Amino acid sequence: LQKRKGRRMTRKIIFDGANIAFFGVTDSNAKKADGNKIRVALEYFLKNKHEIYIVLSQVRMPGSNKSFKNLDWMDEFESNKMVHFIVNPSGTDDDAYVIDLASKMDGIIVSNDMYRDHIDRIGEESSRFCGRGATHRLMFSVEDQFWPDPNFIYPNNQDINNILGVNGSIVADFLLQSIGLVSYFLPITLIFLSFAIIY
Repeated sequence: LQKRKGRRMTRKIIFDGANIAFFGVTDSNAKKADGNKIRVALEYFLKNKHEIYIVLSQVRMPGSNKSFKNLDWMDEFESNKMVHFIVNPSGTDDDAYVIDLASKMDGIIVSNDMYRDHIDRIGEESSRFCGRGATHRLMFSVEDQFWPDPNFIYPNNQDINNILGVNGSIVADFLLQSIGLVSYFLPITLIFLSFAIIY
């Protein structure tokens, strides 16, 4: 996982919960999906000080006959302000919830799904989340540990590269550049003014 220059900041990470739980499973049998893989990924991102949104369909939650196994850990994180559980109603498209949430929050999706069936729906934003060149989708491997794609680079718009910057604020950059220009031209102006006074 590559980081651009700048101070570390909290990012909004959106989990495609089903995709993570199904990692390594070759069919759609929910009994083979493992909810503990979601926890492993969650602990990785919490350790790195990020805010996590976990999207799971209601049909995958405990109590359903299609529930994922090993989801009993969810209660431990209910009071954690950095962890949010987004449960979409049964029969709705959890992928659509994942993409729309990431779009609204300028977040990064954790999923190996290419989301190609959403390209037409989201239009211009498809380059951020869909296909192999997606800039806001982090691919991964997970078992007992979570391994993010080592070639993934966090999007540039979330860096802080100046002392006044907040989320790489354009306003802060403008102010710094303006101050820099003033400090550059002020001595030149004073020199010409001195010549004008003398002569």
